[in-house]
Amino acid sequence: EEGDDVPPWDSLDPADQALYARYMEVYAAMVDSVDQSVGRLHAALEELGEAENTIFVFLSDNGYSFGEHRWIGKRCPYDACVRTPLVIRSPWTTAGSVEAPISNIDLAPTIVDLAGLGAEIADADGRSLRPLLDDSVAGSPGTGPVLIEFAGDAEVPAWRGVRTDAFSYLEHADGTVELYDIAGRLGPADPWELRSRADDPSYAAVRRALATGLAELVGVR
Repeated sequence: EEGDDVPPWDSLDPADQALYARYMEVYAAMVDSVDQSVGRLHAALEELGEAENTIFVFLSDNGYSFGEHRWIGKRCPYDACVRTPLVIRSPWTTAGSVEAPISNIDLAPTIVDLAGLGAEIADADGRSLRPLLDDSVAGSPGTGPVLIEFAGDAEVPAWRGVRTDAFSYLEHADGTVELYDIAGRLGPADPWELRSRADDPSYAAVRRALATGLAELVGVR
């Protein structure tokens, strides 16, 4: 039913809330340890005089849901699972953040481009992020749809979808379709993806456009 989802943890009983809070403590400690390790690596490169000749690329392979959407794990189609941290540090880049959606398939073309082999990425699935590192608006990745997908397993059926800067569109193997107005382009902003607009007539054009974008992305692969 529309709006049946609830904000993180609200549907969990106190015992589960305490358990997942402990999970988050352990997770935070792990992330802190990784952060310190990256710091030591950077310090070592500075001592060698190579820090300004090095590009750091740091990312996770997946997100993880600790109760959001009543979900525990990494196989969900929502932001808690599909949104992953990505930090790229280059000697010449101005510090900042990028809101445009990008994909992990953009990393290989980026690294090849940074190595001075830009011509080799003409047929790559992803896009080079070099313009963003060069603080260049021209040629930078836009806000087009980014493919998200899960092949399915014995417990979780397959799903796939697209993300843009404003919307999340999902198609499940059982035929279920979900559409979330994350940025609030046509209605109230829904960053937690709590109210699907897939059957809302005012979102029909958006649904058609994103479904077409998904079909094109899947067809290219």
